[in-house]
Amino acid sequence: MLISLTQYDQAHIEADICLIGAGAAGITLARELSSSNRKVVLLESGGLQFEQPIQDLYKGVGKGVDASYLHLTRLRYFGGTTNHWAGFCRPLDSRDFDEWPFGYQELVPYIQRAAALLGIHDPTHPEAILAHYRDRNPDPWEIQTDNFKTLLFQRKALNFGREFRAELESQPNLQVFTHATVTRLEFSGQGRLDAVQASTLAGKALHIKAGYFVLACGGIENARILLNSDAVSQDRSGKLGKGFSDHPYAISAEFIVPSRVLEGKSLIHWSSIGSRAAGFEEEVKLVVAPRETATAAKWPNFYLMLDRVPFTSPLKAGLGTLIQDPAIGQSFRVTAVMEADWSESNRVSLVDTRDALGTPQVQLDWAYQDREKVATILQHFSREVSWNFGGRCRVDPFDNPALGNHHIGTTCIGKSPTDSVVDINCKVHSAANLYVAGSSVFRSSGASNPTLTIIALAMRLADHLKRINP
Repeated sequence: MLISLTQYDQAHIEADICLIGAGAAGITLARELSSSNRKVVLLESGGLQFEQPIQDLYKGVGKGVDASYLHLTRLRYFGGTTNHWAGFCRPLDSRDFDEWPFGYQELVPYIQRAAALLGIHDPTHPEAILAHYRDRNPDPWEIQTDNFKTLLFQRKALNFGREFRAELESQPNLQVFTHATVTRLEFSGQGRLDAVQASTLAGKALHIKAGYFVLACGGIENARILLNSDAVSQDRSGKLGKGFSDHPYAISAEFIVPSRVLEGKSLIHWSSIGSRAAGFEEEVKLVVAPRETATAAKWPNFYLMLDRVPFTSPLKAGLGTLIQDPAIGQSFRVTAVMEADWSESNRVSLVDTRDALGTPQVQLDWAYQDREKVATILQHFSREVSWNFGGRCRVDPFDNPALGNHHIGTTCIGKSPTDSVVDINCKVHSAANLYVAGSSVFRSSGASNPTLTIIALAMRLADHLKRINP
């Protein structure tokens, strides 16, 4: 059943599991859990389409980032931010799990399941994806140097709201409520979450009692809801809302590769490696990432996107008259996409101003402090490209990077309640039956886009909930 709370007559319902948020994580959990005999409720703040008054519930205060980041980079309706997801798919790297309570191998089977759901090649076997790419692009030009390697990003955008709506509606033991914004968490004295209250913008309320609850509202909103509840007083880590991260990026270099190096080569570009006729199509893009070397291990994680550009760029002035003749070589623009180091000062907190439902708005504090590390990476890249290909490279300062609109951190995962908000199963340490899904639990951001890992973690959480609530 899928119904708007504006059209629902009852004031109280009960369920085995209540899921809060219908984006990639929430819909994945609903699909996984509703295929059993459990009674599941899925609450979505928005409707089936964009509605500005509901979207405005995201508004808040920015410090170090424009306030519009809070309401323009997220979508508050069924399907969540997958409604404008670009579809970049790559798991976190093994090195990204160094501070997590489990390693990369723990997630491998779930990454494979997530890839199957999205209809992409298994990203845990990148050599197989490269083989598919090379079949379509014989003798591709790739960068393989001491500290840098070529890898592939897959791209397959999937709007979860459109893709899975009919399936969710058909599940007899699943109730999906739209226009149901959670405004209150009701905890008992024993550290259990007994119920939540959801409301329409007009103030119509629904009281939901359940055995287990999952927050799946994104990296900013998960923290906002917890900070506005009794959970904040029980948090022993002091990390609730802290460690917010994103992926800063900027055009950071341009370089020229001589024509003799590229002769007969397939140049870097987006390329289809699927078959539209078979109902399966995706794209890949060759990018450059760090090798597992002693030098690269000191750097934050990153990847470099290379795009061919005409000879009308600033590189022309920077490198002189040599490149007036396009036959000399090919010009490439380099966009650096960076991991941001964990910082307590990057955080989500509550302010006195309130939204239309009376919930405190958030303030997002953000500052990027790793510019010197980026400069070091690009200097190494410039030297190694020049040495290996005889090209020339101009590096730009990483002064005003844009953000990738990936909301990460704020409810970090860990083993101990003194250094993390959720445990190894994504359960809030201070609550017996409240879980968190999504990139807010990431212990580190890595450089990869987070959605594939979000889906994998949601599948892992679903398996855990099935075990404890058979």
